[in-house]
Amino acid sequence: MGVWLVELPSRGRWNGCVWDGAQQSVPEEWQRFSPELALGERWARGGNSFEQSLNDSAGNPVVGPLLGMKRAVWAPIEGDGDREGILMAAWRAGPQALPRAEAESVAADLALALGYQRLEFAAREQARDLAFARQILSEGRGAVNGPEQLRRIVSAGAEQAGVGFICVGHVQNSGKALPAWCGPSPEWAAHLDSGPLAELWRRALITGQMTGCEHPAALPAEGFVRWAALPVRRAGNVLGVLVAGLRPQGCTLATLEGLELRAALAADFLAEWTTEEQKAQYGLEERERVEASPAALVLLDESNAIAAASPSARQLLAAAATGTAIPSFTGLLRNTHAASSWLAAARSGSDTRLFEAELLAGKRIRARTLFQGHGSGGLLLEVTAVETPAGPLRPSERELRALVDWMEQGVVIFGAQRRIAAINRRFSELTGLPYEDVRALASLDELLERFSAVAENPEEAAQHWRELVEHEQGAVREEVRLAKPVARVLERAGRPIQDDSGARTGWLEIYRDVQAGRMFQTRWLQTEKLAGIGQMVSGIAHELSSPLTSILGYTHLLRRGKDGAREEVEMIHREAERAHRMLRQLLESGRETAPQRKAVSVNHLVQRAMELRALGKASHRICVEVDLDPAAPLVEGDEDQILQVVTNLIANAEQAMEASGSFAGTIRVSTRLSEGGGVRLEVADDGPGIPPALMQRIFEPFFTTKPAGVGTGLGLAIVMEIARAHGGQVHAANRSEGGAVFTVELPGTKKAFGSPLMARPAKDPAPASARPALPAVKGRALVVEDEPTVARLIADV
Repeated sequence: MGVWLVELPSRGRWNGCVWDGAQQSVPEEWQRFSPELALGERWARGGNSFEQSLNDSAGNPVVGPLLGMKRAVWAPIEGDGDREGILMAAWRAGPQALPRAEAESVAADLALALGYQRLEFAAREQARDLAFARQILSEGRGAVNGPEQLRRIVSAGAEQAGVGFICVGHVQNSGKALPAWCGPSPEWAAHLDSGPLAELWRRALITGQMTGCEHPAALPAEGFVRWAALPVRRAGNVLGVLVAGLRPQGCTLATLEGLELRAALAADFLAEWTTEEQKAQYGLEERERVEASPAALVLLDESNAIAAASPSARQLLAAAATGTAIPSFTGLLRNTHAASSWLAAARSGSDTRLFEAELLAGKRIRARTLFQGHGSGGLLLEVTAVETPAGPLRPSERELRALVDWMEQGVVIFGAQRRIAAINRRFSELTGLPYEDVRALASLDELLERFSAVAENPEEAAQHWRELVEHEQGAVREEVRLAKPVARVLERAGRPIQDDSGARTGWLEIYRDVQAGRMFQTRWLQTEKLAGIGQMVSGIAHELSSPLTSILGYTHLLRRGKDGAREEVEMIHREAERAHRMLRQLLESGRETAPQRKAVSVNHLVQRAMELRALGKASHRICVEVDLDPAAPLVEGDEDQILQVVTNLIANAEQAMEASGSFAGTIRVSTRLSEGGGVRLEVADDGPGIPPALMQRIFEPFFTTKPAGVGTGLGLAIVMEIARAHGGQVHAANRSEGGAVFTVELPGTKKAFGSPLMARPAKDPAPASARPALPAVKGRALVVEDEPTVARLIADV
C-alpha cells in the first residue's frame, strides 16, 4: 500500500510512504512518485478511482512499488477541486473483487485531514496578521514617520509563510511616475525597474487588480515560483504598488490575504507621504537610479527632453561624455515626426508597440515604453540596438540547433535582420524541400525563394511571412497551404523572442501537419453516419418482424391441412423461417445493451458470428472453416463484446485478402483449451500476411493500411481493448505457409464447464394415450395485439 501527497507541484514528483506486508522495509526511492509518468492517460482523464491488471507488463508499465504484484486499485486524493495525492493498494495474488470502495473512503478521509490542516494553518496566519494590523493602527500615523512604517510593514510581510521577497513602491501622481521602492535589496532594484517584474506591477496599476506571473527564467532562482503585484489605493487614488515573490512551501490563500492586508496598511501611510521635499527627493532618486542602470535607459519629461540617461544610453545616442546633456530625444532621430506621434500615443496608453527608428548617426534602434502616462516624472524608455549578424556558432548555439533538429515538429527560428538562427529536418519533411538545401539557407529571403516553389499562393504567402517575422508582436496560430509535392495543410504557431528586458530579438515558428486530425474528424463523421443507418435498419427489421410472424403462423396452419399444395406451402414456410431468423440476428446484433458479465460459450459466439457473416456482403468466394473444440470451457464476460471480437477478426481477414487482390481463399476459425484452463480462439487466413514493419502498429487506434472508405483503423484496437478488459491477451503473427493468424486467449470461468455444442439426449415425450384428458371448457378469449394480422392469427390458432 502506498500514499503520496503533493509537496512541490512545480517539480512534478510527489513524496509519500509505502508499506509492504511481505517485508519490513522498502526502498527509499519508492517514497517519490510521478503519477503522470506511472499512470499516463488514466491519470490525465480524470480523478476517478480505477483498477489495474498487471498481468501484461508491456501494456501496463510497472513502477517500483508494483514489482511482483498482480492487481492494483488507485484512488486519487482530491481537495477543493485539486489533486493533492493518490492512494494505491496492490496484491501479489489479488482477490476477485478489489476493495475499491474502501480505497476511495480512505482517500476521502485523507482529503478531509489535509483540508483541516490548511484551515488551521490559515487561521493562525490570519490571527497573526490581524494582531500586527491592530498594533500598527493603534500607534497612529503621527507616532512614526511614513517611510519607517512602510519598512515595518515590509519586514512583517517577509515573515509570512510562503513569502520570500516583498516591497512597496510609492508612485506619485496617481501612478504616472517610476516608484520609489521601500524594502528591496540593491540587487533586486534593477529587476523591478525593467523587465518582466516591471511589466507585472504596471499591469496591476493599470487594471487596479492583483496580477501574477511565474518566476522569470532570466532572474535568479532563489526558490521563487511565482510573483504577485497588488495596487495600493486609497479613496480611489493609486498611491503605489506592493510586489511579492512567493515560494512553494506554505503559500496558500491566506498568504494572498495577508498581502492584501499589508497593501491596505501601506495605503494609509503612503497617503501622508506627499510633501514637496519628498517629491524632490523622489525625482532625484529616480534620476540617480536611471543614470546608474546598466541597461540603456532614458528618462523623458513632458516635452520629450531627456531628463536622465544611463551611460550605455548616452553611448548609444552618441553623447560626447557621461555628463553631457542630450536636449531632446526626438531631435536625435531621422523620423522626428513619427517619433513624436508615437510618444504622444504612448503617453495616453493607446500605443504600446515597439518603435523602430534610425539615429542621425545612421544606427538603427528600437525603443519601448516601460510605463504610459503624464506627469512630472515623464516617460521612461528603454533603447536597445538591433543585433548584428553573428559570426561562427557558439557552443550554446550548436546545442540549440541539435535540440531543434531532434523535435518532431517543424521549427524555424529567426534572429536579427531576418536571419535564420535554426531550422530542423522535420520542417523540410513537412514542406517537401530537400534538407541539404534548407539547412544551407541563411535568411528569410532565401527561404521565401525556395518556399515559393511549394506554396499555394507564393506572393501572398511571402508578403504575410515577412510581416510576421518583422512586425508581429503577439502569438499567432494559422494555417499554411502547400500545393507541392502534394496538397497539404500545415499549422504554424509563431511568437516573438524577447530578452530579459522585453525587447524583441527574434521570431520562433513551429509547424505541424493537421491532416491527421482532419482525417480523424472525417472518419468520426462517417462513423456517426453509419450509426444512424444502423438505427434505421434496426427499425425496419423490427417492422418486418410482424408480417413475417403472420406468414409463419398461417403457413403452419396450411401445413396441417389436406390441400394438394403441401410442397409449395413447405417452401413458403422454410423461406419465411429463414427471413425471420435473419431479422432476429440483425436485431440482436444492433441492440445497444450495457456490458453484462456472465458465463458464455465462445463456440456459440463463433456460430453466431458465422450467421451474421451470411447476412452481410461477405465474399462467398472466401471460404470460412470452423473447427470448434467441444471441451472448450465457458468464459466470464460480456456476450456482445466477445462476439464483436470474433466478427472484427473475421472481417479484418476478409478485407486483408480482398485488398491484396485475392478474392478466393480460406479463413480458419478454431477454438482450443488453453494451457491455463481458458479458451484460445484463433483466426487464420492464407492472405498476404502482415508486413514486419507494421507488426508493432496494427493495434494502434486509427492506424490502417486500407484505402479510404474501407476501414476506420479501430477494429484491432477494439479487439485488444475488449480482450484486456476480460483479462485476456491478443497476439498477431505471420504463418510460415503464408497469411496471418490472430490468437485471442481468454481465461475460463470456474462457474461451469462444457459447451452448448455438446449433444444432450432429449427426453422422450409421453405418449398421447398416457396424457391426462383436458376438461372441455366453453367460453370466449379476448386477443389484444396492435398488429391486426398477428391478432387474427392468434385468434385462428
